Amino acid sequence: MAINVEAVGQRLALTVTPPEGGPWSSVELLSPTEALEALQRLGVHQTDAMDALTASGLYWQPIHDAEIMRRRNERGSA
Repeated sequence: MAINVEAVGQRLALTVTPPEGGPWSSVELLSPTEALEALQRLGVHQTDAMDALTASGLYWQPIHDAEIMRRRNERGSA
């Protein structure tokens, strides 16, 4: 499965070409967390997804961590 991740600011554009089908591309720029979720839905192994995000050149881990904390805080206050 070919995974192409392009960093645009702190957002990501994804294109995935599975061996058994046509390519899938993100319609809009995604946060690192949204990108990981999209890749997971497409069946990409977590390690491969994280490696692809890292290869984009974006220092994505702190952005992802902040989004996860924000989501947890929103759920906790609901």
